[in-house]
Amino acid sequence: MNSHRTSRRVASRRALLTAAVGGTVAVVGGLALRSAQAATVINGVDYSWGRPRPSALLAAGYTFACRYLSFNTNGKNLTRSEAEALTAAGLDIVCNWEYQPSEALNGYNQGVTNAREAIRQALICGMPSRRPIYFSVDFDAQPADQTAINAYFDGVASVLGVAQTGAYGGINVIGRLFDAGKITWGWQTSAWSAGQWDARAQLRQVQYGITVDGAGCDRDEGWAADFGQWNNLSPYPPAVGPTGSVRPVVPPPRAQHST
Repeated sequence: MNSHRTSRRVASRRALLTAAVGGTVAVVGGLALRSAQAATVINGVDYSWGRPRPSALLAAGYTFACRYLSFNTNGKNLTRSEAEALTAAGLDIVCNWEYQPSEALNGYNQGVTNAREAIRQALICGMPSRRPIYFSVDFDAQPADQTAINAYFDGVASVLGVAQTGAYGGINVIGRLFDAGKITWGWQTSAWSAGQWDARAQLRQVQYGITVDGAGCDRDEGWAADFGQWNNLSPYPPAVGPTGSVRPVVPPPRAQHST
């Protein structure tokens, strides 16, 4: 969702953003169409390898950070120390899993594997156990992909429960997942959304490639009082114990995409 993506994808998102930023919604045929600005929108950011200081985020008017969980081992993921710094400054955190943009096409078993690792990392970082985790579908998913994607989210929900399962993606895949009852939480990106918003999505990603405190970020908006955020750190899980950095398990071999 920010600078680690290819320039072609970022450019596509920025082009789509022109027609997509801001606005309240009117639901037409299951889609939420933009109108005037909502009365209350909560502003936040997401970022990968950059680390803006919490004080700089607050000074820029942001109140939450969406942070990553994944099998990545080179500094992308949220850590306990970062979570402590963010929450100590009064910032909320939202957790999102993304390792490979299209891994949802690998179906049910991939969802189980990813959800198990996502909740393991999140609990070590201090996320309360009943908070949701979003899982990325970071490509322009087509209706023909939906059977595999639905199976992936069934796998996620088998670990977390549907009540704690969220998805990130464009309007079509988010809408299909809500319609099928596979998710409770939606984080919609303006990419692949044609200027429309699904009113059920609690989070929106509205601007890409901004810089805050020297770090590359994307700008996000919370459109519900509860969009999955948390700031009350839980103790370390007893089975894990304190650790400086959350070390992912070795990921399994990548499965072939199901058709």
